[in-house]
Amino acid sequence: MRIKIKGEGEPELAVVACMHGDEKCGQEAIERFLETDLELEKPVKFIIANEKAMEKDKRFLDTDLNRCFPGNSESKLHEAQLAKQLYEELEGMKSLTLHSMENFEELFCLVNGAEEDLVKSVGVGKAVDVRPLGEDSIEKYLDAVTVECGEKGTEEAAENAFEVMVEFMSYFGALDGEVPQKDLELFEMYETVEGEYRFLAENFKKVQEGEMYAENGSEGLKAEEDFYPILMSDDGYDGILGFKGRKLENPFKIKSEQVDS
Repeated sequence: MRIKIKGEGEPELAVVACMHGDEKCGQEAIERFLETDLELEKPVKFIIANEKAMEKDKRFLDTDLNRCFPGNSESKLHEAQLAKQLYEELEGMKSLTLHSMENFEELFCLVNGAEEDLVKSVGVGKAVDVRPLGEDSIEKYLDAVTVECGEKGTEEAAENAFEVMVEFMSYFGALDGEVPQKDLELFEMYETVEGEYRFLAENFKKVQEGEMYAENGSEGLKAEEDFYPILMSDDGYDGILGFKGRKLENPFKIKSEQVDS
């Protein structure tokens, strides 16, 4: 793990890149920012997280870093040890993590409970509450917002990551500038769809009950109820197509009865 603090004093903000070793857009964004002459009004901690996985251009070596928080320093798994170190570095801070994905349509963020400031700090139009799935992601244990910035390995993803990072730092007063606010749509994940399939639908576009949304040869998946695909792709996860989601009516008041069905 590589750490760089820019600015004077004890940082309360952090930007984290490369939690997954094959998602390097955040690293490019951080390195670009550190080479600029922009002066920070508040200190910021910059972290390049999973360097060992980056060297092998793999998502992870032993286990998914963003599924094993708060980590375990006694574990034999590289990412479990790393999650513990990262947790200790970020505890008590507001953090932004930068990711990219295989199939990308638009910027969106992942949060734990849709904390209003964190969602507004990144200036995106869609936010996903990860709480219902209960996975051990960074958003569950820390004051963190994750942004999916673009397609893996593209200049667009690196450029988006840079802009999101600048907006995050501007919102919390580390840089001069305002973050443009978009009309926000809030979703919550509620079910993991397992298996290897070709994804036929579109993320964040409602799949109607009875609609075929994925296939694998002669086998197809039909929706048993209306839902919104989230992070679904042909090869984004090993053994997982992605997640089913619900759309919520009020962006900052999450209740189970707020479902757009």
